[in-house]
This record gives sequence, structure tokens and C-alpha cells, in this order.
Amino acid sequence: MQKQVIFITGTSSGLGKALALLCHDKGHTVYGSSRNPSLINDSYVELKMDVMDPESVKNAVHFILEKEGKIDIVINNAGLGILGPVECLTMEDIHLVWQTNVNGLIHVVKSVLPGMRHQNKGKIIAISSIAAEIALPFRGVYCASKAAGDKIIQSLRHELSKTNIRLCSLQAGDIKTAINDHRLKVKDLKDPFYAEVVRKTNKHIDEEVNKGLSAHQVATEIYLLMEKENLPVRHIVGKPLQKISLLVKRFVPERLFEKIISTYSA
Repeated sequence: MQKQVIFITGTSSGLGKALALLCHDKGHTVYGSSRNPSLINDSYVELKMDVMDPESVKNAVHFILEKEGKIDIVINNAGLGILGPVECLTMEDIHLVWQTNVNGLIHVVKSVLPGMRHQNKGKIIAISSIAAEIALPFRGVYCASKAAGDKIIQSLRHELSKTNIRLCSLQAGDIKTAINDHRLKVKDLKDPFYAEVVRKTNKHIDEEVNKGLSAHQVATEIYLLMEKENLPVRHIVGKPLQKISLLVKRFVPERLFEKIISTYSA
């Protein structure tokens, strides 16, 4: 892949940082973003940006275009997790997740597309989740937000089909990052109907994340995807069992799949 100008959101840690470092090592010009950018970074420029703030996104994109004249590839990586019974989640937390995972994607796309359409070229990869395809207990809002992001990408593929702009959702399984530390949770959940099962689910999720693929492994697979001339509608990255679960979902009755998921998750 020839030298590209790459913009990656959410590069302060985890997958975003691993991908930014990999792209820099491959010889590309890399810009990242964070609400609290690092002051010491020799590998890429990390801009102060909040995907929930459309003006913040516009300013970051404008800065890159002023410096480089173009943006070739955008990786929308910034995201926020949430766990808890839908009944018990605060609307404030639900709003934060939706603003980050859905509206944040829209803000980024709206800001970069005019330049990409002008040059009639570009790639946008939205970091999604296998959870976009499967309704998981106590993660309903997160699953819904990722599914919404996938549908936006799919609609954009239609809207931009007469251009050379390519779009893809990357549905990731568990990645060993600090996502457990940032995930929103119900505070002081004491309702006996939910408390114990949510505690077990949270413990299970933390364990699975800690056993997940490394950020570097996933970043390497994303880089291979970036090299493709044509991007698939979706690309799945995860452990074999997580990939198999999507195949099982297609072929078994819905109620049986529900039972499988409920047993596995709780």
C-alpha cells in the first residue's frame, strides 16, 4: 500500500493506539484523536477531539486537510461500552453510549465525506462488534448502538456506490484492552432480581476480555483489510468460538439460539 494519510479516532490506548503505531511503522502519515491527547508522541499526531462534539470533529478534520490536503483512510475506533439491565440503566448513560457509538460515527463521516467525494477516493472502516449481530443479556444498549452503526455504514455503501469511496464495518470479538475499566455500569445494583446474575455476567465478560486477542493482533488484521482495493460489507475478527456463534445464529431456530446465549452469558 502506497503512503496514505490515515485518521484514527480513539488512539489514547488499546486498539486505536496499536493501529496508529502499526500504520506509522508501515510508513504512513497518521493522525489520531483523543479527548485528552498525549503530549509526548513521536509516532503520530494526536489531536484533541471528542466524537460527541460535531464542531470538535470538524476542527480536527479541517486541521488534517490543511496540513495534508487529503484524508485517504478513516478508522472510526472511538467507542463506549455499557453493562446492566435495560430497566436499571440511567438515561444519562444510555445517551453517552448512543452519542459516542452512533452519533460519533455520524459526526466523523459527515466531516470526512466532502473531502473524499471531492477526490473521489477513500476508505472508512467503522470498528463495530460481533455483539451487533447478537442480542446479549445486560448489553442491550451496547448491542443496539453497534447494530445501528453497522446499518449506517451499509446505507452509506448504497449512497456512495457511484464513487470510489469504500466502507466496511469491522465486527470484533473480545480484545485484550482496558475496555473493562471504561465500561459504564449500573451503580449500586441491589435489586435481588438482577444483582447476582449481573455480577456473574460482569465477571464473565471481564475474564473473556482478558483472554481476548491482543490489540496488536487485531490491528494487524485491520491493516490487511485496509490494503484491499474493495472492502466487504463486514469483516469479522475474533476467536473461533465467537466466529462460530454467528454461523450458529444463522442456522438454528431463534428460540434455541436464545437459550444458548442465555446459558453462555449468565
